[in-house]
This record gives sequence, structure tokens and C-alpha cells, in this order.
Amino acid sequence: MSFRELINGFIGRFGELVGVKFDPLDEDGYASMRRGSAVIGLNVIEDRGVLILLAPTMRVPEQEQATFFRRLLELNLVATGDAAFAVDSQRSIVCLRALRGLQGMDFEAFVDLLDAVAATADEWNAKLREELGVG
Repeated sequence: MSFRELINGFIGRFGELVGVKFDPLDEDGYASMRRGSAVIGLNVIEDRGVLILLAPTMRVPEQEQATFFRRLLELNLVATGDAAFAVDSQRSIVCLRALRGLQGMDFEAFVDLLDAVAATADEWNAKLREELGVG
């Protein structure tokens, strides 16, 4: 079984578990799903054997960037759990990112990772904007 088939199986099984039909991975190995306030992109990189989860949270502010990035790094130490803040430099967007190897991944690990990213995004999406006064 390929990694894409594995994750497509997990996506279908997860959809049944929560009562929502999610689209499978597209031909590029990408799918997205909404969990709470977060839209989480799933990307299977087959030749590297990894799954990347990305949840866009906000634009990088134009002002006070040093303070902003310092706060993200502080949060990455413990507060973000299995995820970490990262910057998509092409779009100037801050994302929560989680990357996991697919070898040996089971359904429970997939759900735990998805839930961790969604919960962290839910917790920090509005909180960061408010705390730092950015949109």
C-alpha cells in the first residue's frame, strides 16, 4: 500500500468517525479539511515518506516583526505541542505546521496529530491577533 492510499484510508475513516465527508488527496497528494476554526491542509510527500499538516493562521504583520517572531518562537517551545509556527514566505502567511514520517503511522497517530494541530490553531488564531494587535 502506498502512503497516499494509507492517508486516503485514514481520511475516509476519520470522516466516518466525525460524520463528515472529506475529499481524498488529489493527484498532487494534497487535501484539506476544516476542524474547529482551522482549515488544515494535508500533504503527502510520497518520495520522502512524510505527511505535512499546515493550518494558515494569519498574515505576517508589517510592523513590529521582531516582537511578533519572538512571540512565535516562545510559543513553539512548549505551547504549540506537536505543531510549530512557520512562515510561508511566498504568501507571507504564518502557519501551524506538523510533519510526521509515514512509515508505521497508524490511524490513532493520524487522528492525534490532526486533533493537535486543530486544537492549537483554535487556541492561538484569535489569541495571537489580540495579543499582538495584528490582523
